[in-house]
Amino acid sequence: MNDHNKGGVPIPQFQTNLREMIQKIRTDTGAEVVLFSAFPPNPKWKYGSHRMEAYAAATETVAAETGCAFADVYRNWQRVLERKKPEDILGNNINHPNDFGHGLYFEVLDGIGL
Repeated sequence: MNDHNKGGVPIPQFQTNLREMIQKIRTDTGAEVVLFSAFPPNPKWKYGSHRMEAYAAATETVAAETGCAFADVYRNWQRVLERKKPEDILGNNINHPNDFGHGLYFEVLDGIGL
């Protein structure tokens, strides 16, 4: 999530970094890798680029390219924001989920069978 902050990691480098991490994990451990899209921070967060949708799409692309499972937290979070304020699902009102927000992660991970 922090890669999207202002002055953070451009999307092409973000994707390269994901691919390198996946390869290292697979080579070193043989583990399966699950990628998930991160939720958007509160729109009031002044350090965010507010391009989380683009980072979510980039993550999904890398998951497809590398054969990783993909959990789309971003879209699930956006659906919830249709009826809740960001502060309702963030523990610090900016960029950390509260218990309800963590439950959204659980729903998505459970939905892909984890």
